[in-house]
Amino acid sequence: MDPNQDPLFNQNPLFNIQLNAQIIAALLGGNFVALVSEMDPLLLEPPTEPLSEPSSDPSTEPPTSPPTSPLAHRRRFQEDPPEDEPPAKYARYHENEKPIDYSVIELNTCLIMRFTEEDGKTLLLNEELLPNRFVRNIISQIPLSVKDRMNYLARFRQNDAEYYADTEDDAFDIEGKKALLYNLRDKVYTAYIKEWRLRAIFRKVVHRLRINKIDKRTTEEIDPITLSVPEKPVTVYDWSVKKKFVFDAKSLATFIESKLLYNEGGFALPIFPSNPWTNVEFTYAQIVSIYYQLVAHGQLRWGLSTMYKYDFNKTLWHRYHHSALTMSAIKTSLIRLDSADARELLLDFILSKVDELQFRSSNRLDSVYRNAIQKVPTHWYIEECKAIAMVHYEAEHFGYNRLQTINQRCLKLFKKQKDFINDLISRGILPPRGGILPSGGILPPHPLH
Repeated sequence: MDPNQDPLFNQNPLFNIQLNAQIIAALLGGNFVALVSEMDPLLLEPPTEPLSEPSSDPSTEPPTSPPTSPLAHRRRFQEDPPEDEPPAKYARYHENEKPIDYSVIELNTCLIMRFTEEDGKTLLLNEELLPNRFVRNIISQIPLSVKDRMNYLARFRQNDAEYYADTEDDAFDIEGKKALLYNLRDKVYTAYIKEWRLRAIFRKVVHRLRINKIDKRTTEEIDPITLSVPEKPVTVYDWSVKKKFVFDAKSLATFIESKLLYNEGGFALPIFPSNPWTNVEFTYAQIVSIYYQLVAHGQLRWGLSTMYKYDFNKTLWHRYHHSALTMSAIKTSLIRLDSADARELLLDFILSKVDELQFRSSNRLDSVYRNAIQKVPTHWYIEECKAIAMVHYEAEHFGYNRLQTINQRCLKLFKKQKDFINDLISRGILPPRGGILPSGGILPPHPLH
């Protein structure tokens, strides 16, 4: 992976330089080496010494290493087995040979890899921890996505590579390069594991430093929905604005559910949850944190719990829960009647059944129902119309044959239409018979069915 594309490396210039042990110790109080060694002893494995031919002169032989302690002996057996050493002939260097070209190699699969001077310079495994420049160049080009990363590492499963020369002048063999490319697969895989373990450790350190810094600047914790101190706080950190937001678990769960179940005129139009303070959609990391905090407080709702199964992908969640969301939208619209589309949805059903069952005694009957739905939406007659309409739209959505049941309920209800209109007149919602309706129509003077 290219570190320049990593947001962690771009936000903090600490990672744009080669981090060595001295800088790390100075930044973290000198305890970082001990911390890393406790978490993963393999990360601080000393770099491999450059290969050289054994000397025949006893005076030039290195001194014998002191005996290891029991702790070091135990750690040695916990580490991976050492790599096979390259043949001794690969360590032969001659003064007349040209320096190794690190810009290109050719794998056994005939794949040619090219590098630049900048490759391998921004890794956490610098020259001190990983002297092999070929391996550093390879690790620095690892892609971001997991799929591409695995495909990239699979290129080295053949275990070896060859030095590639572009010109005939450079075509002669250099034994030194073979030592660097010997057993390349194991070297690349080992370096990859160390690099990503170090990055995981640094991300945790930076994450805690950011949280600590933001917590020190936060003074008030008021829920923006209830405008009071949260009883069960849910904390959300926004790195883009460097702020901490605190919400009450119950109010936030209700707010998120209303966003996911949003509808207009009986049509489900779910909206991805957003921050009530900034009106910006929550990021994936934030919504995951909110989910687990709501679970801990026991305030999880249906919408967020089902979206969790689809990795919080709203499009995929809507596709698999389309029927449930549609029926919820229709029922919510018919119960509330808080929009013109919702009122028209109920009015269309009533008038269609009035015409189908031939209960229309006047051309102005639609004005009577329109005024009743708008002014007394909780009237017992209108409530019964809502219940029958729900059954109708549910059967229509799922393809059920409920026509006989719906018509029987409508016939029974429409026989009380006269009592319904008289009740509206007594409440002053409609004028006396023969008077002018508020919508402009004239109430029929003769009794209705």
